[in-house]
Amino acid sequence: MEPARKIYVSDMTPQRVLYLDALKKFSDKRQALWDAAAKKIQAQYHSGRALLVMLGVAATLIGAAVAKDIKQLVDDSIQTQSAQLADVLSIFTLEALAAQPSNRTPAPALAPALT
Repeated sequence: MEPARKIYVSDMTPQRVLYLDALKKFSDKRQALWDAAAKKIQAQYHSGRALLVMLGVAATLIGAAVAKDIKQLVDDSIQTQSAQLADVLSIFTLEALAAQPSNRTPAPALAPALT
């Protein structure tokens, strides 16, 4: 049993310490790589989010401008067509009134004032 103890103490203990140190270095290196990847992903997330917000604002502004232009076109068209319709109706109304025979009775004369 003594030779086994001697091998354990003289060879295995220092080898075990070296192994655990190497394992810790490997673990630390792997953790550093994961942290770097996480920072890169976080930076991409923030830049992508900022880009999406800017595109959303731009799309909203463009949509509002286009909607304003469409509304103006529709309003102008309605105003023009309603003015034309009013002109046509007034002409037809005047012609219809002129074509009707006058069957109005004259207004009664005022009674002579009593003196």
